[in-house]
Amino acid sequence: MAAVATVTLDGRSVAVTASSDRTVRRWDLATGRQLGPSLTGHGAEVHRVATGTLDGRPVAVTGAYDETIRLWDVASGAPIGEPLSDPDGRTVPRAVTALDGRLLAVTSGGHGSGRPLQVWDVAARERIGSFPAGRRRSHADRIVAVALTVLDGRPVAVTSGDDQTVRVWDAATGREIGDPPTRHFPVRSLATATVDDHPLALLGGDARTARLVDLGTGQALGEPLRGHADTVNAVALGTVNGRAVAVTGSWDATVRAWDALTGDQLGAEMAFPAPVHAVALAPDGLVAVGFGSELGAFRL
Repeated sequence: MAAVATVTLDGRSVAVTASSDRTVRRWDLATGRQLGPSLTGHGAEVHRVATGTLDGRPVAVTGAYDETIRLWDVASGAPIGEPLSDPDGRTVPRAVTALDGRLLAVTSGGHGSGRPLQVWDVAARERIGSFPAGRRRSHADRIVAVALTVLDGRPVAVTSGDDQTVRVWDAATGREIGDPPTRHFPVRSLATATVDDHPLALLGGDARTARLVDLGTGQALGEPLRGHADTVNAVALGTVNGRAVAVTGSWDATVRAWDALTGDQLGAEMAFPAPVHAVALAPDGLVAVGFGSELGAFRL
């Protein structure tokens, strides 16, 4: 299992998973049962998934190594419209998300292409921006993770690179926002959320830690979240019962939950039979965990 996202369907928390077997699956998180048949159509490993709503119905957005992005009705499993791809070159999905009422995706032209990253409105099948603007490079080294969020009322892209920096870009103009970025650690996973009107990013990486960053100021908040014995390569950030919650998953085959603002760990770590490479947080406190080729879940 490569990626997981959660959505509420008929009052229950549902996980949507992306897999190397080219399928997308829907699961009742409370019971662990698969909902309906697997969704097929991608021609290669599906490695990105996000959920949101479109015209009042829950939908999923998926990206695959077949260089397409697809939109699905979560309830029926039916595809919505034709696959999205870039007519000007390769379409390698880097991030998909539901943001400010729209379903957005970020794509690249592949490693070494030199093309700016493209931002798409998936439902409208329209390119709405690209970054970085001009001929400048986004990072001094390879981009590792990409996420989208809203900052000061405008959609922005957040990127982390092997140069150990995190940068914020105006998704429409492609211009970098804020002061020169602060160096953190080699970031392997990245999640964003707005908490108490503050846009935040949760960084996980090679230092066996995770860190919360205020995207408005670029400054780290509190102390690093420590406890994992290996790389933190999966993170999620959200609000459960009015509390900001961070979830971290690691190659050490454990998942930990934290009060994102105080840094206190919430309960004991959860151990799994294989390294964890995907986590997602549902509003009701259920946590979806992708480990090996399996899906697990626990409640905070």
